[in-house]
Amino acid sequence: MFAILFGAEDERSRHAREILDLGQQLQEYQNDLETEKHHHEAAQRKVLEVSKLLKQSKDYSTSLENDQDANDARVLQAEAKVKQANRKYEDLKAKQHTTTKTSQADQPRKDLEDKVRTLTAHLKSSHDHIFSLQPLPPVILGPEAGRQFSSFCETVEEWVQTNLGDAIEDRIIFKGTSIDKQAAAELLALISPSGTGAFQVPGSDEYYVIAAIMRFLCREIFDKEFYCDMGELVLVRSLQESIQKLKPPRGKFWHLLALTKENRANLFLSKDRKAIRTWRSETLTALANSPHFPSLRRKRIQALAAQLTRILSILIPSTSPDGKKALASIDTTIIEPAVELAEKFQLSVDLFSIEWTSGSFTDNESFSSFQCQNLLPPNRKLKFPAAKQGNCITYVCDIAPQLVNQLAHALDSEAPKIEKQAKILVAVTKEQDGPFKGQGLRLENGEYVTLLGQLEAHLSRRP
Repeated sequence: MFAILFGAEDERSRHAREILDLGQQLQEYQNDLETEKHHHEAAQRKVLEVSKLLKQSKDYSTSLENDQDANDARVLQAEAKVKQANRKYEDLKAKQHTTTKTSQADQPRKDLEDKVRTLTAHLKSSHDHIFSLQPLPPVILGPEAGRQFSSFCETVEEWVQTNLGDAIEDRIIFKGTSIDKQAAAELLALISPSGTGAFQVPGSDEYYVIAAIMRFLCREIFDKEFYCDMGELVLVRSLQESIQKLKPPRGKFWHLLALTKENRANLFLSKDRKAIRTWRSETLTALANSPHFPSLRRKRIQALAAQLTRILSILIPSTSPDGKKALASIDTTIIEPAVELAEKFQLSVDLFSIEWTSGSFTDNESFSSFQCQNLLPPNRKLKFPAAKQGNCITYVCDIAPQLVNQLAHALDSEAPKIEKQAKILVAVTKEQDGPFKGQGLRLENGEYVTLLGQLEAHLSRRP
């Protein structure tokens, strides 16, 4: 009886050791599986099941060791669970082996995927390089620039006619107590000498005011290298000059301020001018997109609006309701659109410039290249070639300048293209009557013919 009990005890101890060894093996394998947890989630779940069975087996083993009177049925049950655990363990080993083989078989595919990713990155880099060699999309094309500038000039004309027409006709300026002489002098200074010499023609005031506004805009906005003053422009100009001096040459330095009718023939660029203009365009575009630029731009618009408002306020006092409304609209109707248009011109790779006429016309044919507005009745625009026949055309003044475009890629032999003709004021008389001549500033009753003529006389203290 004792032999049987001792034999059973040895058998139970052997099973217990086997269970412990199996548990240790399973634990080691579970640790290995943890390192590849994301690849073998299914296997991990099975390991947890085995661990659960192992715990139950250990519980049974402990129970057998502590209870000498445990019946054989519980021993058999423990053995059955151990066998079940062994089978699951073998299944896990088989699946691990299969996974390893699959992983080895997938290696060529992974190598190809890596190669495709590398080649894709190289292709993208090549595309970026190719695109960087392509010309920048133009900020604005020549014909569209001409249309927009023409539309802007018409806007200025309409603003003057709508907001200042009645004030000029009623001569409100002389109904007040005093005249701002400084503002009046600035207004007259914006009118060409040939224009001031024709102040004796009735109905000419509006044309001169339009011309004065356009000259103000050109001086303060369009004729500048860049309309908004920035400290960085000094650096840009210096770098551009340095690029011009590089060897081999990168082109001749040329900017907006250098372009005039007198020296244009001497300002043909070398074949590399496009590279310099492109660099300049990209640099200024980057500056215009910097975080601090919008505030600088807005301050510039406000300053110019205040300056032009002060000049025009002598024609329509800001104290009147109509005057207050009209002067308040200068910001959004004149200055801001001018700045937006100038920004397109000045950031373009092509070189846009604003030009006034020389005022020198030798014959009627020389007027056909411009838009001519007749100062004398019936105040119509001239149509050529019919206007040349039997008439004597006399130049009075420029109303609006012309827009000239020098393409960056144009050959040196190509002349700049005129995108919008200048609009000039002329006086048309019959050929037998000879050229138009001034008749004096006053009418027979002593009244001045024009408001601006009276203003000029007031500043000159004429009797």
